[in-house]
Amino acid sequence: MSEALEARFDVKYVTVDALRSGNFPPGSHILSRLKIRTFARMMPDIKRATQGSQIMVYDQDPWESFFVAGDYSGIYSFIWQNLNVSTFLNISHWWRDRVIESGMRSRFVQIWTLPRYCKEEIVPWKKRDHGAVFCGTLYPRRKNFFDDLARHGVEVEILKAGKSFPDYLDLISRSKVAVRSEWVDWNISVNGISQTIISPNALWKRDIETAACGAFSIRDHDSEGDSWQISEIPSIKSYRSVEESAEKVKSVLSLHPDDAEDTIRKSIKTIMGRRGWNQMCDIIEEVLNGNIHD
Repeated sequence: MSEALEARFDVKYVTVDALRSGNFPPGSHILSRLKIRTFARMMPDIKRATQGSQIMVYDQDPWESFFVAGDYSGIYSFIWQNLNVSTFLNISHWWRDRVIESGMRSRFVQIWTLPRYCKEEIVPWKKRDHGAVFCGTLYPRRKNFFDDLARHGVEVEILKAGKSFPDYLDLISRSKVAVRSEWVDWNISVNGISQTIISPNALWKRDIETAACGAFSIRDHDSEGDSWQISEIPSIKSYRSVEESAEKVKSVLSLHPDDAEDTIRKSIKTIMGRRGWNQMCDIIEEVLNGNIHD
């Protein structure tokens, strides 16, 4: 994000420590990239420092505000009521709509992989160190999913991500297919109405990263994928059942090396050709010019 913002705007970064002791000049254009838990903890400092300015709140985890019994339930409303918020910036159309339903403003911003993180020189299919892998937090619901996959003849290797983002990207580039499940069972409340959801509708950025690194990515289907034009990236596949997931993993692992590498290169070319992070800059510029609605 930083590279794209710096290419478009005159950006001045303010650290958490500086925020505690300073103030923004009146009329400043402020973009918060704090994690929502940090934002909640620092609310008094943020309120004091942003007096006389509007703030855009970028957040990748909007569901934290909607959990009925969550630690940060209602945090969006609290921020909205106590600060001069021009808009929230969320990476999901579905969650953007929930924010708007709750009487606040939100804009959808799509995040992407920068071209320099795309692996134009891919690891040959036959020389990859790993087959089907998962790299992330092994929640109980995910362990159940991988146990189900094993019963369908697919063993997924659980890997540690490494110490840095480049380490993670290198690990994925040496794998054939990354597999995961984002299925949830969440009780949320939107504008006072409780509902249960099974999909977080927000996490396709992980699949973009995986495909950009030269690996296939397989995850459960949700409608948000259409907003990201996922169907145009052939190395990203979704499933609607454990059985379908097992079939797709087996299909990828059985690909002829030439076919696998051809699909991977097409996917990387597609990702590199997208405007990616620039879309977020476009939205920010619209908000700065007074267009705060889609």
